Amino acid sequence: MNIKHIKSNHFNFVKRTGASLLSLILPATCIECEDILHHTQSLGLCNSCWKSLPWWDKSIQIEPELPVYVDSFNAPLLYEEEIQKLVTMFKFYDTPEYADTFARIMQHYLPTIENPLIIPVPIHRLRLWNRGFNQADLLADKIAKYTANSFTRTALLRIKHTPKQTGSNKQKRRKILKTAFWVDTNKVKNKNIILIDDVWTTGSTAHVCAKTLKKAGASSVHVVTLCYTPI
Repeated sequence: MNIKHIKSNHFNFVKRTGASLLSLILPATCIECEDILHHTQSLGLCNSCWKSLPWWDKSIQIEPELPVYVDSFNAPLLYEEEIQKLVTMFKFYDTPEYADTFARIMQHYLPTIENPLIIPVPIHRLRLWNRGFNQADLLADKIAKYTANSFTRTALLRIKHTPKQTGSNKQKRRKILKTAFWVDTNKVKNKNIILIDDVWTTGSTAHVCAKTLKKAGASSVHVVTLCYTPI
């Protein structure tokens, strides 16, 4: 094990523990502007920041063409400046507590399907070790709790470590991801899957995950993310 990683994870654990203790004493603040929240503002955002979020208006910004294995896709927000900063903080600056706010928003955008099984898009164990958590896992877990749906983090695993895909086109992304995932057939066969992630960009990750799940016997795969990036 890398000593640097051990120290980093230990520091992050201490930091999160301290933040949790402080939250019991200090008033809740908006995750965007850090203003103190009133007791009626339960989503972690003040009214002003809530209104400024880039909500996805499908009458203006049309939906993407869905990959063949994906049955539906939905997201509350467009991946624009106001939310980009929060998502970056969430993923890379050790603020997993943002998952609660994001999940409370996303829970209202789930498809109406029978007995859904909520699954997060997995990350490889090396990335998990470096980051300390999987943002999709945190979102999926909380969404399942808020909606009283079944949840599993072990049905779909990422077994191949792939480079970051920023700047890659759809075809290149799919080629890189082609053999990246493993699925537990017993857990997904005949199930209606809701696949959770933070951002939809080209849909390549959703395509490969959905294909893997469908080939293992899943009845349907519906994707819900926090944000959608129009291309």
